[in-house]
Amino acid sequence: MDNILIKKVYVDEGLIELKVDVTSTFVDANQLCYIGDGQLLNCAKEIISFSKKHGYDKYVEFGEKKGNYTPAFSLKFLKANVTGEVKIEIDLEIADSEDRSHRCICFVTSDLSSIERFGNKLCEIVTSEIDHEIRLHDC
Repeated sequence: MDNILIKKVYVDEGLIELKVDVTSTFVDANQLCYIGDGQLLNCAKEIISFSKKHGYDKYVEFGEKKGNYTPAFSLKFLKANVTGEVKIEIDLEIADSEDRSHRCICFVTSDLSSIERFGNKLCEIVTSEIDHEIRLHDC
């Protein structure tokens, strides 16, 4: 089953380390990402907003994908179909080269209610304990 798992690994003065695991029909991939707690809350709010107004594509970037930064990833929520199904294009950085050129991009399929729950749970990561994890789809 398609899924995205995000786990809080470390925190230091407003900077959070996340481990992101993605499972799709064709790919199992993971990466680490560092993000400020304010930026993480903004990403969560963007996801929640998309779940309520889903007639357009929505791009959400966690960290900075360009420049001299730590690995980052993005989620692009494609416009929901008539049944509320949503394709999410996830772009993970494979941190095996200094030029940040290696990436893994795949689709994960979800629904609007799961996306809204995911956004709300993402807000909770900021204040949660280390090792707290959330899933797009609860198994």
